[in-house]
Amino acid sequence: MHTRILDKLICPNTHLQPLLLFAIEINRNQQILLNPDNASLLPDDDVKTGLLYTDDKANIYFIYEYIPILLNDTDQDLTHLKAIYQEIGYTLPVEYKLVIEQTISRIESKNQSSDGNWNREEMKYYDAAVDTPQ
Repeated sequence: MHTRILDKLICPNTHLQPLLLFAIEINRNQQILLNPDNASLLPDDDVKTGLLYTDDKANIYFIYEYIPILLNDTDQDLTHLKAIYQEIGYTLPVEYKLVIEQTISRIESKNQSSDGNWNREEMKYYDAAVDTPQ
């Protein structure tokens, strides 16, 4: 994700701007830089791995393999989020780890439905259970 688009991104949960950036890996002039100084990112820097978050850090989103995962809580794939967190969690400062864990807990609680309206996570398991040749 190029840093120059940061001011155009909107939080899918609150529909507010701006989203803030914490970069872990960036591609600058065909070189991968680890743990860059986030205050000195250039507009053409391409973020390979990082986080986008709201000002209050209530909503946090991964950037993984150059792609920002900007989905609202009900559309998130928890298996995918947890796998990304497990892969990059060790590189994050403690404050971000806590926010991510709170976000995962919030998404898990929103994805529990007993009202008959299935969410994305439940549909994935249903589709796998009824996948037959017919």
